[in-house]
Amino acid sequence: MTAAPRASAEPPVAEVERAAIITPLEAIRLLRRIAAREAGLDEDGRQFADAVARYERFAEIGETLDRAFGLVAPGRDSWWRAERREQRDNAIRELAARGLTAPKISAAIIARRRRRIAQPSLSEQDRLLDAICAGDPPTSERQILRIIMNLHDN
Repeated sequence: MTAAPRASAEPPVAEVERAAIITPLEAIRLLRRIAAREAGLDEDGRQFADAVARYERFAEIGETLDRAFGLVAPGRDSWWRAERREQRDNAIRELAARGLTAPKISAAIIARRRRRIAQPSLSEQDRLLDAICAGDPPTSERQILRIIMNLHDN
């Protein structure tokens, strides 16, 4: 879903930020208000409203917001794991583009994981290594090579 700018007194993002500490009942009421406001505007609004309705209809039998909004596909990783893996892979490719080989990237990852807590760094290479270590770090040079070559084995 692509979100188009909305002309309203208060955009939904501001409402959600303001509602950071609310009860579950307040949260569903907020979702209903946003869905009602968005439903008639465009296809994205209708999809949002449909997802909220799907969640409400099936929540009692185990539906989750993630599934209702299509953020978790059956048999696949959650969106946040997929996003972390993508960030990791992009960081590995960036290091490779800077001339590091898979063995050097592997060694750098191991070294960074050992000193990350004791020695924070602001260097670009350490920032990339931190992105790699944040999620599921690669477990072998072979995996690093597959990521660099844009082959997927996960």
